[in-house]
Amino acid sequence: MWTGPAANSEGEVNAAPVVSANAFISEIHYDNAGADVGEFIEITADAGADLGGYSLVLYNGNGGTAYNTVNLSGIVPDEVNGQGAVAFSISGIQNGSPDGVALVDPDGNVVEFLSYEGTLTATDGPAAGLTSTDIGVAETSSTPVGQSLQLINGVWTGPAANSEGQVNSGGNGGGPGESKFIHEVQGSGTDSPLVGQTVTVEAVVTGDFQNGDADTLRNLEGFYIQEEDTDSDADGSTSEGLFIFEDGNFLTDVNVGDVVQVTGTVEEAFGQTQLTVTSASDITVVSSGNPLPTTATVNFPVATVDDLESFEGMQVTIPDTLFVTEYFNLDRFGEVVLSSNGASNAPGTDGRLDQYAQFNSPDVAGFTAYQEDIAKRRIVLDDGQFIQNPDPIIHGRGGNPLSSNNTLRGGDTVNNLSGILGFGFGDYRIQPTAPVDFQATNPRPNAPEDVGGDLKVVSFNVLNFFTTLDVSGNPGSGPIGLDPRGADSQAEFDRQLDKLVTTLEIIDADIVGLIELENEFVSDQNGDGLVAINTLVDALNAKVGAGTYAAVNPGQTFVDVSDAISVGAIYKTSTVELAQGTSVEILDDSDLPGLGLNPGNAVFNGPSTNRAALAATFEEKATGEKVTVAVNHFKSKGSVSPGAGNTDAGDGAGNNNAIRLQGAQALDAWLDSDPTGSGDSDYLIIGDLNAYAKEDPITFLEGEGYTNVVDNPESAYSFVFDGQFGTLDYGLASTTLISQVTGATEWHVNADEPDALDYNLDFGRDPSLFDGTVPFRNSDHDPLIIGLDLTGGGGNSPTEINGTNRRDTLTGTEGDDIIKGFGSRDRITGGAGDDIIVGGRGSDILTGGDDNDTFVFEKILDRSDRITDFEVGADLLDFSGVFELSRYGSLTPFDDYIRVSQGNGRTFVQVDLNGDFGNRDRFRTFATLNGVIAADLTVDSFVL
Repeated sequence: MWTGPAANSEGEVNAAPVVSANAFISEIHYDNAGADVGEFIEITADAGADLGGYSLVLYNGNGGTAYNTVNLSGIVPDEVNGQGAVAFSISGIQNGSPDGVALVDPDGNVVEFLSYEGTLTATDGPAAGLTSTDIGVAETSSTPVGQSLQLINGVWTGPAANSEGQVNSGGNGGGPGESKFIHEVQGSGTDSPLVGQTVTVEAVVTGDFQNGDADTLRNLEGFYIQEEDTDSDADGSTSEGLFIFEDGNFLTDVNVGDVVQVTGTVEEAFGQTQLTVTSASDITVVSSGNPLPTTATVNFPVATVDDLESFEGMQVTIPDTLFVTEYFNLDRFGEVVLSSNGASNAPGTDGRLDQYAQFNSPDVAGFTAYQEDIAKRRIVLDDGQFIQNPDPIIHGRGGNPLSSNNTLRGGDTVNNLSGILGFGFGDYRIQPTAPVDFQATNPRPNAPEDVGGDLKVVSFNVLNFFTTLDVSGNPGSGPIGLDPRGADSQAEFDRQLDKLVTTLEIIDADIVGLIELENEFVSDQNGDGLVAINTLVDALNAKVGAGTYAAVNPGQTFVDVSDAISVGAIYKTSTVELAQGTSVEILDDSDLPGLGLNPGNAVFNGPSTNRAALAATFEEKATGEKVTVAVNHFKSKGSVSPGAGNTDAGDGAGNNNAIRLQGAQALDAWLDSDPTGSGDSDYLIIGDLNAYAKEDPITFLEGEGYTNVVDNPESAYSFVFDGQFGTLDYGLASTTLISQVTGATEWHVNADEPDALDYNLDFGRDPSLFDGTVPFRNSDHDPLIIGLDLTGGGGNSPTEINGTNRRDTLTGTEGDDIIKGFGSRDRITGGAGDDIIVGGRGSDILTGGDDNDTFVFEKILDRSDRITDFEVGADLLDFSGVFELSRYGSLTPFDDYIRVSQGNGRTFVQVDLNGDFGNRDRFRTFATLNGVIAADLTVDSFVL
């Protein structure tokens, strides 16, 4: 073989080329029916290999001591497929139970240590401290002369007619398969190029996940190995790690740091390349206590998810901070989903994943790109166990198991996560080799933030609170007797009720809208002896005081005409009461014709529709002021509702966008009709609308004058699905009510907590994980808490005054008015009261009059108006309708799209018509303000 460049040896005979040996024991004969003669051990190796320096050391099973050493010699002949066999005659091979032999290389390393009739641990010689591998077959005193034990295709067989000094059958010298480096087994693609082949690899154990060994918390039915650094290749696309699958058995005990030689069949299992072994003889511990190969560094986000394939089976460290973003499978499979920061984060959020439609208008191309992007930020942390319902659940904070007081919350973090990178069930996943030190980055909020005001209104999804237990033989629920959906046993029901009462006691609300409540009111319709809403009120009053809360009576047994769940409401009797002269009303399909709506399909009545809405007007006892609360539960994104537009369009809105929008349209029209007879325009829409903040149902209601009470809706959340956070639970205040909202908060006691801590006892869950004295994980949705200071701003419904598309002169009343000029050049005067003035198209002259007035510009053509008496600090300019256009994407529209200038004693308010389109600005004047100093006009003068 030509080599070099190297130091010259001019005039000297060059050294002979060194041929790799790949030697192994291939045949043994130690006992038969005749005299103890003719015994031998055969070595198979690569043709041309020099066996000089190799030795066979014979061991006695009684004490594990070496009793003979045979030094080998000779050049291996080329017999079959580049291999040859050399037999060494050895008299007196012991045949006790057990005895064995070690093959030792010229450097004194044990190549393999085999035994027959059992295993033994060597106490001296080169194999000292090693435990032999039992070949599984044996000879006896009755074995016929001329037979031996032979290795055929990596499996010891016999006794059979010997083939002393000849390569055994099987095409590989009888040996364990062609020796390969792990990077050759892995290849550069997703699947191994050697699938189905029998190969032998030698590498270092980096992850011990065997079943049946001393470590009971890491059980994947095998172990991971990785090439020593000196055996790694320079190809970054090939992995140096490999999973060894023992096929449900505990074959040969290995430990981290062992160098092992393993023979098995290359397979792809659930997308992971592995070597499957079926016999203890396929695994040989060559040496122990070796240093581990270098750990690979993997940075997140990755360039592409496929890049992780080149690290499959290897030790990895992720130096980036990772955030807990999903824990749905924590109790069932011990899994946590982690994510890194990235360009796709919603503004104002941490490194968790967000729902696309929470901060983006639904769009197919945008949603597709977003899903691809967040996949690069995502990795699964497994628990190193191939079992369901682990106990304990090892992933809690600080490297300690999960418990009620040692949770693991969404938004908690881990730095420098290390482990073995595997693949399974569709995801790349880290199998930890040590406890994971999660940091409590997202502390538990023991109490909700103060929302101010004199009244607190709460939207609370109670996660299927049913008094009818979901057990065989119990009656159905609701008007058509559907299966109950709540607790499966009395123990579960008691736990669920405890949590809900604890939570409600801490919130101390005045009005609570309940969602996912068993659909049964007024009377016990199904005969189980209980009514869910009354049971909840009774339990709450037992804790906070008799008569503290009362349930809203809807006046009929079922609120929803077709479902097992419905909405309901309770209230604190000392602070509010149902307003006299009003009625509790329910919105269902029977109301639609009277509202002028004909959607062509069921909207509230029937399977896979929205649940009927419930509205009640409450009067604050201290002030006599009123507010109407409408409790809602729109159709989920699950099963597809009949009707056009309900199939997932792939734009981020999921299933059933159309029927949710129809529900929003019906709700808006219904509230416009003052269904309860309150005579007051203060409306608060609450409930689970099953739509994220930029989806059609929400933007429609906002376009009709309702305002989301939560600050920064794009970064808000109340629910997590598929590891992505967003808002499904809302408070939307009417135009007259929004100024009376003092604050709002989503109390993150549920969405951030693992469901392992909830009331369920399914799958043998450890009951001690539950603590009914704390509010955490009382449901799967976070409660939304809203503060109100009812000042009478709503008063009676404002007077609506509408112009025409011709020139109009419109004058308001002495109260609150909504005046719309529509088209042409109008002259509008509001007069006294808090007026809303919409000039519409045309150059209008607008005068607000006394009190606080809002001048509304709904569309981009509603401009060139002159306002004669704008008062900074009292009046407002409303451009929110204009900035709903897709060309305006900034979160700071006042800074980015509005220009204010001064001239001739007037202030000019201009808007960039191009917005984010194009490369240049195109400002046009929307309003000219008489007598206003431009510098006094700030963002606080605008509704944006």
